[in-house]
Amino acid sequence: MQVGEPVAGAEGNQSVGLFRQLKDAVQGAQAMSDQDSEVAAQAQALEARAIADPGSEFDPIGPVSLELYVQVSKDLAAVGHDGIRAPGLVAERGISELDWAAASAGWNARIEANPAVSAKFDDLSA
Repeated sequence: MQVGEPVAGAEGNQSVGLFRQLKDAVQGAQAMSDQDSEVAAQAQALEARAIADPGSEFDPIGPVSLELYVQVSKDLAAVGHDGIRAPGLVAERGISELDWAAASAGWNARIEANPAVSAKFDDLSA
């Protein structure tokens, strides 16, 4: 054995295994974070398009009409806007996570900017 050479024993192998597991976990978390960032960026781009070219203020944003937006909003409110259950509730209505993010941001912007949209939202929510 030479000076500086690692000792091959059970403890050394366990340390290497733990470090490898930690490294894998960090890489997995980074990949999930990158994916979340990508979805957020895509939703932001869709929102910007919807706001820049809204057509009629009552036109659907992607596949989400104002009526569907109200229904899903009620579903989410019923579970206390639980972030874990939200994707499943949205998917049950046939909406992708990306489409919901864009529609939610877009409808919120329209509701805030246009009293007629706000009034219709209130009527549908009652």
